[in-house]
Amino acid sequence: MKKVILSISAMLFVGFAAVAQNNSSDVFQIGTSQGSAVGQGGQDNIATVRQGVLPGQSTTSHDNAATISQLGKHNEAFTSQSNLQNDAYQTQIGEENKATIWQDQLVPDVSSGYDLAVQIQTGKHNTATIDQGTTGNNPLPSTPVFHADQVAIIAAVPVPVANHGSNEAYQTQAGDYGIAYASQGGSDNISTQTQLGLGAAAGTENVSNHYQYGKNNYANSAQAGKDLTTNTAQVGDWNKSWVTQTGGSHTSLLVQSGTSNVSVVNQSN
Repeated sequence: MKKVILSISAMLFVGFAAVAQNNSSDVFQIGTSQGSAVGQGGQDNIATVRQGVLPGQSTTSHDNAATISQLGKHNEAFTSQSNLQNDAYQTQIGEENKATIWQDQLVPDVSSGYDLAVQIQTGKHNTATIDQGTTGNNPLPSTPVFHADQVAIIAAVPVPVANHGSNEAYQTQAGDYGIAYASQGGSDNISTQTQLGLGAAAGTENVSNHYQYGKNNYANSAQAGKDLTTNTAQVGDWNKSWVTQTGGSHTSLLVQSGTSNVSVVNQSN
């Protein structure tokens, strides 16, 4: 993976630009060679960058980079990174979008970790959350998302709490009312979520949830339409899944456990 923002020789670099009124930005950095750039346009935007750890938890952090760009109004973006050599990029255009990225912030470990998270949102009323590494900021899959027997399969695989990294998560949303969440633990996992809201409204939003724990797992979901829901959980190694949904009112629930499982789901109308 490639850095796009670098600081020099143990110096902290913070770039901040604000346009218009009622913007706010909170940047907190501890460690070595970190970089952050925040640009906001419009009004009532909120951007928070915490690199390394949350204040009061630890001072261990290295080589993190974060970029937040917001244009419009009522946007929110939050980035918190710890561990080694993390990258996070957030871009929002439109109104009332929310994007949250957490990476390894709960278990600082300078010996491993190189996660990449990318979020791109256009339109309005979109929500995207990326949580990589360990226990994360949200709970593990539960019965409201998966059946009880499927939750048991997921829970049987321990979630790594250290010596993880090289996970990649990408979230792209366009249109109205999309919700995406990705949680990855282990190493070399890739999650890609693409949502295009066509006629979606409150109550008919598109929802995509990815849960992956292990090594070299790959999950891809693409949604275009409204009232589309996909929930994917993969635990183990070398599992792959593709879910494509177009039209409206489709639901997909996919659980894979073990090694080298492959699933392809296509739903349309």
